[in-house]
Amino acid sequence: MLINRIQAEQVGSGHDFREFMETELLDKIGVNRMETMFDPTGTWFGAISADTTALNFARFGLLYLRDGVWDGERILPEGWVEYTRTPSAANPEYGAGWWLDLERPGVFYAVGIRGQTIAVDPQHDLTFVTLATDSAISLPVSEAILNAFAAQK
Repeated sequence: MLINRIQAEQVGSGHDFREFMETELLDKIGVNRMETMFDPTGTWFGAISADTTALNFARFGLLYLRDGVWDGERILPEGWVEYTRTPSAANPEYGAGWWLDLERPGVFYAVGIRGQTIAVDPQHDLTFVTLATDSAISLPVSEAILNAFAAQK
């Protein structure tokens, strides 16, 4: 929430923030529908407010798999994806917004509050989405898929 507030101070809050998200990210990667919520001050609820389809979540995974480049256009700043995959000082399993897989170096996940998981595996040029009612279900499914790809040499 603090980062979202700082972002809102730069681009505007509420409608202005949503418009920035659409023009600078969502439209560029083909996300045609995403439900978002804002608090009364216009700050986006980020971590708990990005409801969309599995295909749209997969687009985010692909954007990160491709180092922030979409159709030849750099969407995310150079170095950002690597930064998000760098373990934080407080928790080696967490980067900047992504969970890191210590058993599979290079693999990282976005895990939603409602059991959505976006998995990114650069070694196998793979990203996929699992949807479940909670992450206790979706993470083991994601791990099984990653294990299946890792077994294919």
